[in-house]
Amino acid sequence: MRSTPSSDPVSPEPAASEAFLRMEGVSKVYPMGDHAVFALRSVDLSVAAETFTAVVGRSGSGKSTLLHLLAALETPTAGKVTVGAWRLSALDRKAQTHYRRAMVGMIFQAFHLVPTMTAFDNVALPLVLAGVAPERRRARAEACLEMVRLTHRAGHRPAELSGGERQRVAIARALVADPPLLLADEPTGNLDSTTAAQIVELLARLRHEHGKTVVFVTHHFAEVAAVADRVVELNDGRVVGRGDSPASSL
Repeated sequence: MRSTPSSDPVSPEPAASEAFLRMEGVSKVYPMGDHAVFALRSVDLSVAAETFTAVVGRSGSGKSTLLHLLAALETPTAGKVTVGAWRLSALDRKAQTHYRRAMVGMIFQAFHLVPTMTAFDNVALPLVLAGVAPERRRARAEACLEMVRLTHRAGHRPAELSGGERQRVAIARALVADPPLLLADEPTGNLDSTTAAQIVELLARLRHEHGKTVVFVTHHFAEVAAVADRVVELNDGRVVGRGDSPASSL
């Protein structure tokens, strides 16, 4: 059992054969004039498939950088990042795009919905950009809105939706290409505590019912404690604690 992220002993990493994603000796350095800023320092991390991993830490701890590396939005300065059969640190830009389309659903704090489009059209947009046939993308968008229990709001634009509904649309959009990996970057940051809890529960349900691997970045351990299988704590770019959460023993 855990009470705070750093209160437990380190739990064993999944074996290499069991890990869905791996970070091995990963560092990320940003040049700042005559100085270098280390966002991540020699991070080793393994995550098993179809689990919910929470990455917690204060602002500037390296959480978002870690997520961007897993999304192939950035490349590591040193080390190796592997997701499934993809070695991300070896991909060129074209291959990074293919990887994201095939493997990753991104969920952001700010929703990033197109304001002039309906909820349905926002969800279907990735399939439009990928050239998916209209009948197939309609069926898939409808299915994803059903997954987040928002079919009754399909014809509404973002301005007509609550914050929680907008985030549900964003989650449905992340699901529409059926990626195995969901990366959530502070997805509850703009929501009240009740709505935030509902979003966390939704992502946990998607993990269980649809076999998704979820990596959830947050400042607040308490909001994920009941659902996360593992908690990884970052501080100043280093992993300073990791372990099973209470949810893993339920």
